[in-house]
Amino acid sequence: MQVQKRYTEVITRKYPEAVVIAIAKDQQGKYNPITLGWTMITSHQPPMMAIAVGHKRYSREAIEGAGEFVIAFPSSSMAEAALFYGTKSGRDIDKFKEHPIATEPAVEIDSLL
Repeated sequence: MQVQKRYTEVITRKYPEAVVIAIAKDQQGKYNPITLGWTMITSHQPPMMAIAVGHKRYSREAIEGAGEFVIAFPSSSMAEAALFYGTKSGRDIDKFKEHPIATEPAVEIDSLL
């Protein structure tokens, strides 16, 4: 027999899940990280991934404006940062200033690793 449950009750079974952090430079020159759970590999050669970012998200504006972004794979020790980057808007704050992590410049694009 099937039992119907509310979405808010069952969605918690999805977590914890693997996430990525996408980083793009916004129009003001600020690097903006966003934590994403919806990703997929679309090609191994060349390496490509697809990500899903909501239409109204500031991070989407940054990614589209920059035309490039980095996908970082956080370790479990970065769980607090990943949670922060996924729940705050870069429109309101500088996420790296509020919750700094070790970064370095990317080699082939204007972003951070």
